[in-house]
Amino acid sequence: MAMDRQEQAGAPAHVMLALAANAFHQAALVAMVPVLQQIFGLGLTPLGLLVGAGLALAAIAVPLWGGLARRRGVDLALRASLIGACTGVGLLVASVWATAAGMLPVAAGLALLILARLVYSLTAPAALPLAQAMGAQRAAAATLTAIGRANAVTGLGRLAGNGLVAPLLLLGPALPLALPLPVYVAALIGSLRHSAANATGSGRSAAGETGRATEREIGGARKRMPLPLAPLATAFTLQLALGAASVLLAPLIRDRLALAPDAAAGAAGLCLMLAVAVGIVMQLMLRRLAGERLTGALLAGTVAAGLGLAALGRADALPAIALAIALVSAGAVLALGANTARALLAAGAAAPEPKPEPAPEPEPAPGADQPAGRGSRAQAATWIASLQFAGLAAGAVVAGILGDIGFPLAFAVLTATLAALALALAAGALAARRGRTAPGA
Repeated sequence: MAMDRQEQAGAPAHVMLALAANAFHQAALVAMVPVLQQIFGLGLTPLGLLVGAGLALAAIAVPLWGGLARRRGVDLALRASLIGACTGVGLLVASVWATAAGMLPVAAGLALLILARLVYSLTAPAALPLAQAMGAQRAAAATLTAIGRANAVTGLGRLAGNGLVAPLLLLGPALPLALPLPVYVAALIGSLRHSAANATGSGRSAAGETGRATEREIGGARKRMPLPLAPLATAFTLQLALGAASVLLAPLIRDRLALAPDAAAGAAGLCLMLAVAVGIVMQLMLRRLAGERLTGALLAGTVAAGLGLAALGRADALPAIALAIALVSAGAVLALGANTARALLAAGAAAPEPKPEPAPEPEPAPGADQPAGRGSRAQAATWIASLQFAGLAAGAVVAGILGDIGFPLAFAVLTATLAALALALAAGALAARRGRTAPGA
């Protein structure tokens, strides 16, 4: 069937374009923290609060996108997310360009910046979890492959964003933020063509065959919490540490190496390029590294990320900083990939299997032409993403507050946070093993 082949292949090309554009934008924005401080006259604490507020909005909005995907279909949800992302980036470009050029007062430019982050934060972050849900399967290895491919494309976008920040800043402060706009337009065109092809090629038979299971899934799964608390808390904690480290990186380089804001942004971009390149390799090797041993991979990744944070807090040269953030990236990729795979497998297992019906419905409900189980996986993926964005929001706030106090304290707190998470994961795995081996279990 056409839908079955699409599910096996994972997210289509236009979705991958959108993921790359989102990642490019986010990477450029993080590397430009010193530049934004200079343009808008912001310290680390208010800038951290601004970034954190946007991420908190994303954490609230992303599960709603999962509900929309369950009711109306993943394709429609992705298209609406793309439109919002394109609008938000356009407003941000206008804010930075007009304020830097003196065409807007700083207060007005800051207000436009806040509006841009509001629009972007409510829409763009839904793309990655929805793309992950498109390719997830019921087997751990296949699910890891789908997650790894989507995340690798995201990594390539980050790599391009980090690498191009410094040369693009030579041409103007808004150019690094404007570059994703034509990519969004291409992704939107691809989305419309994809929907038209599905409308003419899939037919009612595929919709009738998968739609009834999806309708039962909608009615039955909406009433319960899609995931236990453990994977949600793990996603939150990992992203808190990773987000705080990312926000602190450029200011850390500026402080330790005594660089100007533009030079610090460029150096941070180069360090993040290395970290993202390592992350891409890890994403493509997720299936080989983790396999069916998801709990072990989660624990190993958490420990590696914690060691990287400890090294980052003591590094005082650019090569040492680059290697430390690369270790943080490698560990976080492994841990987050294993955690997401465990969540999607649990959601797919809980989704109802198709049951034979006397006759297909003549007009399937909107969103019913997606494969059975995809709605549950989309909801689970967006819940995981929601807690990851909440963690990033908390990390941005923590980075702003602790960074103004001192970098050694900030990285000591982050290292201790991941150490506590690793201990909790190890205790949970040990308790689960004892439960399986107990007499009568």
